[in-house]
Amino acid sequence: MTTQMHTLPPSSTVRTWSLRNVYSRTVAERLLLASLVALGLGLMGLALGPLYESMGAGLADLATGLPTSVSVIFGDFGTGLGFVNVEMYSIWAPAILIYVALVIAARSFAAEIEDHTIGLLAANPISRSSLAISKIAAMFTLVALMCFGTGLGVWLGSLVSSLGIPTAGVVAVNVHMGLFVTAVGLLTVITAVLSGRRVLSMIVGTGVALVAYAWASFAPLSEGLADWAWLSPWHWYYGSNPLANGFDWPALAALLGLNFVLFVIALLAFRRRDLPG
Repeated sequence: MTTQMHTLPPSSTVRTWSLRNVYSRTVAERLLLASLVALGLGLMGLALGPLYESMGAGLADLATGLPTSVSVIFGDFGTGLGFVNVEMYSIWAPAILIYVALVIAARSFAAEIEDHTIGLLAANPISRSSLAISKIAAMFTLVALMCFGTGLGVWLGSLVSSLGIPTAGVVAVNVHMGLFVTAVGLLTVITAVLSGRRVLSMIVGTGVALVAYAWASFAPLSEGLADWAWLSPWHWYYGSNPLANGFDWPALAALLGLNFVLFVIALLAFRRRDLPG
């Protein structure tokens, strides 16, 4: 009688499989939601071009009659590019993407802490940092998917309607927006890890995003505060009008730096967190 010897796979292979499993599971949990958002915003972007063509003259007349403060806050919707900017990028697209990022961050960390399941994941042969990175990478992937769908729709809408929106501008505004959204998502991750409360982490993320929007939008209306609008991450996203002007490299560097700092804080907080389960 012969005895078959079964050898365990190398530890590096087990770690790689575990990381892929965490990443894939996190992506799969919210892939349908992110795909629907990408499709919905893409179709909206596609429709904005023909919509402006059908009512452009009326919009131009309306824009000239509005107070200057309205244009400062929302932008000039008297042109095709301005109309797309106002309807898509001034509030709707970032607000929807932020909501999805908040859901992903809160569900991936706070909900699993509340349910006492994250300790089981941490028991896998991977480090805590690798576990957190896998979950955060999944959030970044889904945000990128939604930004891609949004940008593709806007680009196609401009193409079929001859709005003349530069391709570089479409790329730039969606990259700026994506980095702002991921920064809010990372802040939510930090709050989720520290508090272990899903609702609280989403409230904090939403509150910070609203404050950033309000400061960047209303500070320019005040002579005393106009020079300080740049303090808001929303200003780094939208203040330079990247749809028209392309990448604002200092603002982009600020967004990347903010993401990096929040990412490091999130990893340190997760490494020190007492995980139930």
